[in-house]
Amino acid sequence: MEGDLPVADVQRRRLLDAMAEIVGEDGYGAATVTAICARAGLSRQTFYQRFDGRESCFLAVLDEGYSQSATVIVAAFGSAGTWRDGIREAFAALLVLFETRPRVARVWMIESITAGPWALAYREKRIHDLTEMVVGYWKPSPGAARGSHPAATTAVMAAVLAAIQRHLAIRAPEPLIELLGPLMGIATSPFLDPACVSAEIRRGEALAEEIRSAPRLPTELESCGAPGIPTRLLDARAHRARAVLAYLIAHPGASNRDLARAVGIPSDPQISGLLNRLVKMGMVHKRAGGPGLPNASTLTARGEAVAKALDNTVASSPIPLIDRGAIHSEVMT
Repeated sequence: MEGDLPVADVQRRRLLDAMAEIVGEDGYGAATVTAICARAGLSRQTFYQRFDGRESCFLAVLDEGYSQSATVIVAAFGSAGTWRDGIREAFAALLVLFETRPRVARVWMIESITAGPWALAYREKRIHDLTEMVVGYWKPSPGAARGSHPAATTAVMAAVLAAIQRHLAIRAPEPLIELLGPLMGIATSPFLDPACVSAEIRRGEALAEEIRSAPRLPTELESCGAPGIPTRLLDARAHRARAVLAYLIAHPGASNRDLARAVGIPSDPQISGLLNRLVKMGMVHKRAGGPGLPNASTLTARGEAVAKALDNTVASSPIPLIDRGAIHSEVMT
């Protein structure tokens, strides 16, 4: 996939990965420009062509963690029917993201605290931005609330992030997704009665089990040629979206019916909804077939590049990228 990207983008990606790896292993103090260049296999001259210094490279890693987190949270709330569904899906997406991006997660949640006052201030600003975004989406209905203070959602987000941070800090052996049930308890207790809180914990645990049992991508996608792949497509539950992209590489111009049959989607509305989401992501172009003729879908240039990147990401892995029957909760349908 690197050969399909501009040289500058490839170099920047390698330097960011090297920074995240070194900081995640030995802390920010070990991430000298010399060490970063050696890990990335690039010269100091190239480093300074892409970044002003190691601080700007480190902040770029923080920005990446923020932007990826924001993307999955917005997507989760956008597809949810209620505020409780929204926070459950958002927390699940965030935990899956951190599980598949452990180096970036550790840099963002742990190492940025000790890198220096400048890094801590920048981290806190990004945490604040993320919290404000979540609070903006998170609006418990008046009927469900118990007269909680307006600042309750902000306090809950702080507690949620602290729980994730502790899990990463102690390098807990359990997967992050096991926090989903407890996080739902933290999130709903200020707004719901105890019985409803218990029900939300159980729903969180059920979703966590579903995610744990789903086919999974390699955990360190940064080292597998995955730059440029939207985070939503890296979720294990997006297997049908990935299947559509893979099918369209070999069958450009496929109809909705052909695609539905190929990826195991039982109804026309479902395949239409999935294709519309891929169109909005800039992956697919749909062409109307005219009266009595089926629609035809083809990959855009970006869609083709992402489909190839997804294929390369798992080419050497025994873990299947697409399992048409294993997952019943599709993240993109």
